[in-house]
Amino acid sequence: MKLIIPMAGRGTRVRPHSHVTPKPLLNVRGKSMVERIVDEFNQKMPRPMTEGVFILAPDFGDDIKGQLADICERHGMKAHFAVQESPQGTAHAVRAASEHLDGEGVVVYADTLFYMDPLPGFGDADCVAWVKHVEDPSRFGVAVREGERIVEFVEKPKELISHEALIGIYYVKDLAQLGAGIEYLFDNGLAGPGGEYFLTDAFDRMLKQGAFFTTAGVTDWLDCGT
Repeated sequence: MKLIIPMAGRGTRVRPHSHVTPKPLLNVRGKSMVERIVDEFNQKMPRPMTEGVFILAPDFGDDIKGQLADICERHGMKAHFAVQESPQGTAHAVRAASEHLDGEGVVVYADTLFYMDPLPGFGDADCVAWVKHVEDPSRFGVAVREGERIVEFVEKPKELISHEALIGIYYVKDLAQLGAGIEYLFDNGLAGPGGEYFLTDAFDRMLKQGAFFTTAGVTDWLDCGT
């Protein structure tokens, strides 16, 4: 299973610490955020993570790649790298790794810290979105559910439609299907606010094509990007 981690952001809110070291590689009580993410998935997923795909900014050099490769090696994973040439949103970031969008995998944003219960499997789900109950969902993307099934993703809703905030972790059974959803956005110019392309819009495309989305929870979540 692949672990796809977009981490091309500039980390402006934690400067000067992120001038040289990207925010996901900053040390948090002895480990970087990225290594904590890799640890958590290797411990809690029903199948082993075999590949790490890191989406980097153009100026991230060999030292950063070396640190990420070392993290993967410690977990028995193969490291791959892609470059997001300009910041045009989460779907644009994942699109930069298009050559790796096959098989099953997890997309996880690198600016989040979390703990989750072990997951025994994914059942019949095509995709699983991890969520956390929040009182004010207007600052987050949210999942709207009917029973166990997600029926809609809404980015930063102005009206209260769900308390289930998307925390930036998604299991995808068929990454090629996600890739096709992303290409649909670009082919049709479906950019969101600020001209950015959102991963949730690609998931909405998959929903409209009949994909079965459900949710999973986390015991703790610390959002380090909002």
